[in-house]
Amino acid sequence: MAAGMVITVFAGLVSMPTVALSATASTLVVTASTSAPTAGTSFSITVTAQDPNGAIDPTYAGTVNFMSDDTSPGVVLPAGSQLTNGQGTFSVTLINAYEHSITASDSANSLSGTVTVTVIAAPADHLRLGTKYPVLAGFPFDFLVIANDQYGNIDQSYADRGTVHFTSSDTSPGVVLPADSSVPSGYYSFTATLDRAGTQTVAATDTQSSSITGTLTVFVRPGPAASLSITAPATAMKGQPFDITVTALDRLGNVSSGSPGGGGPPPYAGTVHFTSTDRRALLPPDYTFNALDAGIHKFSGVTLMTPGNETITASDVANPSIVGTSRNINVARSSASSR
Repeated sequence: MAAGMVITVFAGLVSMPTVALSATASTLVVTASTSAPTAGTSFSITVTAQDPNGAIDPTYAGTVNFMSDDTSPGVVLPAGSQLTNGQGTFSVTLINAYEHSITASDSANSLSGTVTVTVIAAPADHLRLGTKYPVLAGFPFDFLVIANDQYGNIDQSYADRGTVHFTSSDTSPGVVLPADSSVPSGYYSFTATLDRAGTQTVAATDTQSSSITGTLTVFVRPGPAASLSITAPATAMKGQPFDITVTALDRLGNVSSGSPGGGGPPPYAGTVHFTSTDRRALLPPDYTFNALDAGIHKFSGVTLMTPGNETITASDVANPSIVGTSRNINVARSSASSR
């Protein structure tokens, strides 16, 4: 008699044979031990082979392979595996803080199942600072502080435990930095004002853990010219020519040189006129600054003729408020004129 066949006799009647059939797996069901795993921390998923009635199929012998839409470096997925008695538990590690799917599939038997989890960032271990705005000396600018974990995810819970303190390489009296602050939602926009032209930094550091820090490097562009500075020798011989240098300065004392790539006022391009307390002085003719000067120009052949303390003044022809005067130049008689 064939296995699985049952023959029953009742009062001389013989029943038709029946075969006991077991349902086979029609789907794979995937569940996760947590719906919100932490980035970089392993958690478990369970794969179950179920028949059409939702029961576990202990006879399922297919090979299950795994994939995820999180393709970040560091993601760990199980190797292709068989289930034991229709079920298996596996370890998974995801990296990107976002909603991700994990799919278990048996292509040979056209079976698959998916679970969705929302990965949360690990605790922040550094701060990232950035700005998309040009920085002009003496003017406020906005910059962003982001609390990142080791994988670059934004730690939105950092605001609950972290306070940042701000410092800058620019220690000028007029510098304005944000007060100590939390970082709402793990990222926040702050405002600062720097005064010194050139490359400067703004740093943010956690007040409780100094290893959680970040630095913003910016190029501070000088402002438009507000004054002129004249560099001249402290002494000069009567009738002997010497050099002077005229520098255009913004209101904070930076050279009004413009900046590479623009983003600020152009280099000083005014025309300067010279005068002196020495009415007999030989002075340079009017001169118009150009881009190559970058706010600084040297003049030769300046000659003072009157012994004693004299000064030289340069002023912008179009804007007389842009002006500067040298310190006293002590004009000495030459040996020839003293005889």
